[in-house]
Amino acid sequence: MTQRMFRTLAAPSIAAAAVALCMAPGASAQGTRNEASTKLKKHIGVMEKILDETLVGSPNLLVGSQHVTRGIYLKEFGVLFSFEAALLSQDRGEWWDKIDWSKFKVETKDGKTVIQFPSDEEDGDSKNAKGSKGAQDENAKEKSRSREERYESGKAELVSALLDYGETLAGLQDDQWVGIAAFFDEEETLGDRRVSTVLIKAKVTDLRAYGAERLSRKEMENRLVVEEN
Repeated sequence: MTQRMFRTLAAPSIAAAAVALCMAPGASAQGTRNEASTKLKKHIGVMEKILDETLVGSPNLLVGSQHVTRGIYLKEFGVLFSFEAALLSQDRGEWWDKIDWSKFKVETKDGKTVIQFPSDEEDGDSKNAKGSKGAQDENAKEKSRSREERYESGKAELVSALLDYGETLAGLQDDQWVGIAAFFDEEETLGDRRVSTVLIKAKVTDLRAYGAERLSRKEMENRLVVEEN
């Protein structure tokens, strides 16, 4: 059993959302794609694989397959990578590991196997162990904190991928952008805010300056643009 469980996620069309985010009115998606050089297309493909590996190996984000990232060249923007995801939280863990299998009775009689589930009385202790309302509220707060921490950690993983490999996209102009757009399959509740999409983008000139060590990590992070909706 692998650590990650892949599933199909319902979210807005990535192509439509990418165009809505970055294309100017009247522009053609096919036209902008055709303007990308062969070398740039190849580098976009490499970056897609890098982001796929980041997402599949992430302890914070859940994706629907091993190949979820799509990159597109947009003349008015630069290169945008997008994917659908969900937060990998405690309640999405391997639930079968938490079951007390000792309470289930398995009997074989006349060639038939019968599984007896625990009665209400036998299961009473586990229900009482949930504690008072105050304890339940504290548990809910802890889960909320956990989701926010996973969100921020997942976002940091995407930032690292962008900073470490964004400069490798040859053929872009200095004033263009490289961006990563994450679309969550459902609106995520993070403390007192809700997030359904996050866009992280950096100017090509800054990515190149960072790659040439003319900008420190902190300076580069301060120049990133992060938009959450």
